Amino acid sequence: MGQITSISGVKVGHTTDTRGQTGCTVLLFPKGAVAGADIRGSAPGTIESEVLKPVRLVPRINGLFFTGGSALGLPAVKGVMDFMDEQGYGYDTGPRKIPIVPGAVVYDITPDDDSAVPDSTMAYHAAASAADGEVMEGLVGVGTGTTVGNMFGPAETGKGGVASLSGETPDGVTVGVLVVVNAFGGVFNPWENTWVIGGEAIGKSLLYRRPEDLWRSNTTLVAVATDAQLSKEQCIKVAQMTQDGLARVISPAHTMFDGDLSVALSLGEKSGEVNGIGHLAAQLTARAILRAVELSNS
Repeated sequence: MGQITSISGVKVGHTTDTRGQTGCTVLLFPKGAVAGADIRGSAPGTIESEVLKPVRLVPRINGLFFTGGSALGLPAVKGVMDFMDEQGYGYDTGPRKIPIVPGAVVYDITPDDDSAVPDSTMAYHAAASAADGEVMEGLVGVGTGTTVGNMFGPAETGKGGVASLSGETPDGVTVGVLVVVNAFGGVFNPWENTWVIGGEAIGKSLLYRRPEDLWRSNTTLVAVATDAQLSKEQCIKVAQMTQDGLARVISPAHTMFDGDLSVALSLGEKSGEVNGIGHLAAQLTARAILRAVELSNS
């Protein structure tokens, strides 16, 4: 299997702050990408998410920004836009091209004095480093300070991280995913019928815990790219189906404390069947979540 950069027109870059335990990850699409999103978690933090809906003027986005720092990290997107502005990427308004860069956050803020929030300089460097080669995985970029199994409290969590995979549908369409894992729930491997994070602790019902006792460093983000030619509505359907993969391996998923979000991106001209693309996207997402957690906890 390859990675999301197997899709022509996708570049990925990270900036990692190991001291502050945070970072950001940028996906760039120099030629633009048709995009649609699906949000299932009840605590999302997003910017420019409206452009991902139907009946909006702008037909394509130029980048995607995933950042730590919760909502405090969202202003860092200016660094991505500054880089793209310098490169001449953006929606042509006549007098100037305006970079269109939706973004989403994970909550990685801790009580530690060194805990940091990404800024525009970090985001700029992530965009400048974006390449179409191998994607760094594990505790890098936006995944630097991520954790899983947060429903069990800080002492029983595992590490989250970033991972990327790709594959092909039977009709020759390539699909790639990049995941950022920072889940409230535990992580289960359905292929091996084993808990990766959780196990016996999964029996501790969160219904019997006070809200103030819950560790709220959460949200899993997924980017799905394909070289099939899809409309925005079809991208939204793929994004919806992608969430099935998240729910296969994270339990519980899409909680009140998560901001789980998936964005599907079309960058090609191949003819593809939406159900097959969405099904593969869900499979790859589940596998990539397991890969991120295994890499980060090895």
